[in-house]
Amino acid sequence: YLCFVHDDVAFMVDKWGPRLISLFESDPKIGLVGIAGNKFRGSYPAAIGQGPSIRRKYMRGNVYQLSSGYLDFDSSVDKKEIEDVVCIDGVFMFAKNEVFQYCHFDEALFTQFHGYDLDFSLQTFFQGYRVLVDRGMLIEHFSGGNYSKENTKANRKISKKWMKKLPVATP
Repeated sequence: YLCFVHDDVAFMVDKWGPRLISLFESDPKIGLVGIAGNKFRGSYPAAIGQGPSIRRKYMRGNVYQLSSGYLDFDSSVDKKEIEDVVCIDGVFMFAKNEVFQYCHFDEALFTQFHGYDLDFSLQTFFQGYRVLVDRGMLIEHFSGGNYSKENTKANRKISKKWMKKLPVATP
């Protein structure tokens, strides 16, 4: 397994590794798990959580900003906390090692900080793997994100790269 996580994150739960590994072992089609993601990806250029009705209808999970300290955590997975999505936010991405045989970070197209997460998620999804959000994973993220000009450019690149397969949604 491979874990990619922003450097300004604190885990607010313990036993998250065994929890995610057991989730992967429960279904060989699971390829990628995050803590925030979208059930819909349109062809319009937009970041995760942006676009028509994204927050209300399609956004799943949260990037939690907590200040209550460390929480005791049951490492067993409650299926109600798990939901299929199309793409996840790069603040936390946990992947099966074998996914990297077919999917890679596109360093040629995404040379800045933005876009790599959505692109990698879509690659994983279109390879036939399940992409999930686990709402039981709690983290503290010390920044709120950055919707800069580079972010807009990256989202245009994603829309152009995946134009023939978008829009896409999970049930």
